[in-house]
Amino acid sequence: MKSACLFFLLLAITLPAFTQRELTLVPDPLSGLNAVLGGVKNTVTRVTVVSESEKTATLSVEFTGFRDKKYLVKAFALNGLKKQIAEIEPVSIELPSTGNSVEITFRFQQKEKAYAQQYLETAFIGIMFMDAASAMASVSGAFSDINIGGATFTYQYPKQWRVTGSQNMTVQIKLTPVGGAAALKP
Repeated sequence: MKSACLFFLLLAITLPAFTQRELTLVPDPLSGLNAVLGGVKNTVTRVTVVSESEKTATLSVEFTGFRDKKYLVKAFALNGLKKQIAEIEPVSIELPSTGNSVEITFRFQQKEKAYAQQYLETAFIGIMFMDAASAMASVSGAFSDINIGGATFTYQYPKQWRVTGSQNMTVQIKLTPVGGAAALKP
């Protein structure tokens, strides 16, 4: 009983370390331009994974600044080429007037098409802080490194989103002999 309690105590202490994974900022040559146009005082200080499953991911975005005007935060799931993934809808929220963080939840919406693999992979997350009053903020356009009047940040986020029920999917299974079958020679 004592060892079981100790196990669950250790699990409770270490579990947040697994779910609160911090993402790494991708150095971007245009970040200098964004800093000049958006203001150096406006920056993202930290992005962490709050929770994730095969179909969802919730991220916490901590920032400083962005109080000089109203901002719209738009986040995108991106592939290895930094192109938007159609199955994961962009998230768009108004920056709250108080606090220094926002939570962004991505949801995987499987399309009615054949997938060749059992997972759809993301490599990056793109986060854009856009001037809510500008015409660009009202356009539902795609992710872009150039963001006039705002700032754009790209973070590494390797994640596999589970694809279900695809007819063309090939699942590789490695068989391992168990018990007496493990001793048999081929």
